Amino acid sequence: MHMPSMTRSTVREFDGNSYVVLRTISGELLHVYRVLPAHGHCRGQLEKLLHFPPEVAER
Repeated sequence: MHMPSMTRSTVREFDGNSYVVLRTISGELLHVYRVLPAHGHCRGQLEKLLHFPPEVAER
């Protein structure tokens, strides 16, 4: 997956799930993705979330 160049990503663990929080360099929240577990021969996937626990996006 291609991420924009002027961003930084952080992996957060919350409530048994892993999330990728994508922010601009200045710290503005862009997107939150939930990491879907890999199964069989499939690699893990990212699911873009429109609604997510506020704890995930905390700094």
